[in-house]
Amino acid sequence: MNRITVNSDEFRVIGYDPVEMLMEVEMRDGAIYLYSDVPMAVFDDFMAAEDMWEFYQTYIDECYPNTQVK
Repeated sequence: MNRITVNSDEFRVIGYDPVEMLMEVEMRDGAIYLYSDVPMAVFDDFMAAEDMWEFYQTYIDECYPNTQVK
């Protein structure tokens, strides 16, 4: 999984595995969530979003199966 440190008040690191369609989201508080079945286009749009938190809440958080891994 390729992980990218982001400049965000809410997120620390975002990772994505295009083969498995898995996205990992590490929050500033250290919590890590793993989202499955995330299309690459959604990941790309998330990374390019002007407001990453709004995009996350609207298009990711309740839209894809997830588990908290930390």
